[in-house]
Amino acid sequence: MLDEPLPLNPEPYVNRLLHTNDVPLDSEAVVIRSIVSDSEDRMRALDAHILHLQATLAQLSQRRDEIVEHLRVHRAILSPVRRVPMELVCTIFEMASAQNRVKFGTLPWQLGLICRSWRQYALSYPLLW
Repeated sequence: MLDEPLPLNPEPYVNRLLHTNDVPLDSEAVVIRSIVSDSEDRMRALDAHILHLQATLAQLSQRRDEIVEHLRVHRAILSPVRRVPMELVCTIFEMASAQNRVKFGTLPWQLGLICRSWRQYALSYPLLW
């Protein structure tokens, strides 16, 4: 029913009635009501199918969002910043604090935004405070 083309008008009078303002005969009205009823059935079936596909799409979209988050957290594990030795992090902190004496107190928080370990280093590194 979903892939079927619309039926052709079986009777020539249907085409005539489509292109005029003539009133159909009772026998013609019966056929036209049947055509309308069949078309409404097809439309309801399509509407139901559309609703089903929309629900499926919503589920797939939610699943995709879950996978995106899963990828994000697992890619973070491979982040190069995790490999920076603590000694180098401390050198970076020293250089940054020497250049940012004017903004006293904000630097540790800015450096702490890089990653969790940098935040721990920044909070425990006295030269930044």
